[in-house]
Amino acid sequence: MMPGESVDMKYVFFGSLATLVLFVAAPAAAEAPATLWTQTFGGSDWDSGESVEQTADGSFVQLGYTKSFGAGNYDFWLIKTDADGKEIWSRTFGGSGYDRGYSLEKTADGGFILLGETQSYGAGSADFWLIKTDSEGNEIWNQTFGGTEIDKGYSVQQTTDGGYVLLGDTKSFGTGYDLWVIRVDGDGNELWSKAFGGSEDDRGRSVQETTGGGFALLGETKSYGSGTSNFWLIKIDSAGTKLWDKTFAGTGFCVEETSDGGLILLGSRRDDICLIKTDGWGIEVWTKIFGGSDPDHGYSVQETSKGGYILLGDTVSYGAGSTDLWLIETDAAGNELWNKTFGGTDTDFSSSVRQTEDGGFILVGKTSSFGAGDRDSWLIRLEGEEAPIVRPAISFPSLMVDQAMSDVTFLFMGEGAYSTSSVVFDGRDVSNFVARVGIRGGLEDGGEYIRIPSLPAAKLGLGVHVLMFTIDDASETLTITVVDGTE
Repeated sequence: MMPGESVDMKYVFFGSLATLVLFVAAPAAAEAPATLWTQTFGGSDWDSGESVEQTADGSFVQLGYTKSFGAGNYDFWLIKTDADGKEIWSRTFGGSGYDRGYSLEKTADGGFILLGETQSYGAGSADFWLIKTDSEGNEIWNQTFGGTEIDKGYSVQQTTDGGYVLLGDTKSFGTGYDLWVIRVDGDGNELWSKAFGGSEDDRGRSVQETTGGGFALLGETKSYGSGTSNFWLIKIDSAGTKLWDKTFAGTGFCVEETSDGGLILLGSRRDDICLIKTDGWGIEVWTKIFGGSDPDHGYSVQETSKGGYILLGDTVSYGAGSTDLWLIETDAAGNELWNKTFGGTDTDFSSSVRQTEDGGFILVGKTSSFGAGDRDSWLIRLEGEEAPIVRPAISFPSLMVDQAMSDVTFLFMGEGAYSTSSVVFDGRDVSNFVARVGIRGGLEDGGEYIRIPSLPAAKLGLGVHVLMFTIDDASETLTITVVDGTE
């Protein structure tokens, strides 16, 4: 197949269990990707970017907060841009007090879920503030959660049942500051909440729904572990009951589940960036440290399509100014492939990084070196690379690979209509992203196929992935194992 040639990818699926093995070629070289563009957003005052996502149309949405615009001292600030970072629309949410947005996720209906803190609404000095919007950023509903003290929400994720899980910390419940996790339904109504902590201050920063149910919580504890501060990793079941917890030296900021069923943690240890890989039970597999002679801190991590990791943090050791954004890519074992700094002569801080559809990266943070005001939201786009070559090794009757689109298409042969009630990928319900369309191109037995454009085969990541289809009254499971074909 020539580069750029496009064909449909079809996997013919029979029986209750099948295993598909894809060989993904590794990149030839590990060079830092070029910066495609940067854009600042802000007015004459203080504005910040905290979280970013790429949307289905290739554009970007970022969440942060603004003191330049809106109703109060600070307001949530939601901005949609095109693929080149040009603003399409922006929305502010807030009252007369301090309201700050920290976490953003796309929802299955094409809208967005936002989480942060509000001092304008709610019961206490500061409350969790959860806002649901449509695809244009218009508010559908909002909910506050908190007591009479200070409660702040930092991480939100849509759950497989269509609800949401929230994590932050609370001073209203527990002793001192405690991690606080809240489960709500699809309309933001609380199902349950749990606080975790000891006699000292303990704070929640990142939550991740895990395969098979339950959640991984990550934060910082001063109550447990050795030293003055530790990563605190807690695994709870779907009802919020603690299953186990682990501490590691340092301060934890971000957790994600990895394709092998383990977890990747990012934070800081003794003023260096600290990356920790664990298995599914929180047992440490390896730890990697990145830093120089001055303080460097890590805030955001994601597993990449190549099976490694992309890390974003701040550095005082390197770069042009007093503090710069620092982006590092590693291989699957945490070994550095390349790193790149972003900043000017003033202070510039990182917030979040996500891999883009083309294999590049989108970063959001805040800059005092560039822009219009004291501090602006800063969006940075790095170029992608050509999609990895996928070499099939499979005994299925039919397999074709679309190198350009890399759409995963599961073909169910046979005549007659069927009803697909759910599709779950690695424990997450992706039913709303599934398109059911007719066969193109004269298959002898007729039939229809399910096309899942949100699951590109070349970017699934190394390891084992599980797709479970509920078709009519029967459940069918497909296991996809992606390995490195160069090894």
